[in-house]
Amino acid sequence: MSLSHKLLTIETSIAYEDVQDSWRFDREVWMCEVVEALNDPQRLAALTLKMLSMLTPGCVAYYWKKPSDYKRLNEAALKLASTKSDPTGKALKAIIKEVEGLIVDENETEYALLSSGKPDEFTIGEKGPELHANDVCGALDIRMAWCPAQVVQRRLGPGGAVQYRVHYDGWKKRWDEWVARDSGRIRSEPPATNPPRKIDAKAKAKAAKEAAKPPEKESKVLL
Repeated sequence: MSLSHKLLTIETSIAYEDVQDSWRFDREVWMCEVVEALNDPQRLAALTLKMLSMLTPGCVAYYWKKPSDYKRLNEAALKLASTKSDPTGKALKAIIKEVEGLIVDENETEYALLSSGKPDEFTIGEKGPELHANDVCGALDIRMAWCPAQVVQRRLGPGGAVQYRVHYDGWKKRWDEWVARDSGRIRSEPPATNPPRKIDAKAKAKAAKEAAKPPEKESKVLL
């Protein structure tokens, strides 16, 4: 998953009433700039700062319990936007991850009950696989399982980002979905093994619960 894709995901997760009125005029341009800045961490930092600055005071107060934390993130983004001190995007990734953790509801608990698949993480400049209609591929489905699939269509999504419509092998067309090229949810090769048609959520939940239990203390024997 690219930093550009993460920024777009964060922005689309924010309700319209939580942004400044002017954002409706700036949003489309901002999205295009985010997609274009894929290889430029300094520019992405400036766009992150712009996104943070368009939040309403009420939104800031809701997500950041301490105003100092919000101020710290803005200052960190401003520093990265002002210099070329973060060529690999490592510091920017930490900022975006923190914002993502506060704003984006990924429902991690539900995903953990389904499967253990995760999107691929990309470095600065990585776009994801170049695919075309009829190409076979691997795709991470809504159960968070990597599945064999096929690209049936290709289009430009928000900001001009490339998206693939994928069809999962063995599933009806109604499960087809659009997946962004840089989302980390698509690979150029199908997985080596097919996931089960039905994942045993109860068994996974029980195993996770057992793993979370603290080790039992050994009882002392009095001599």
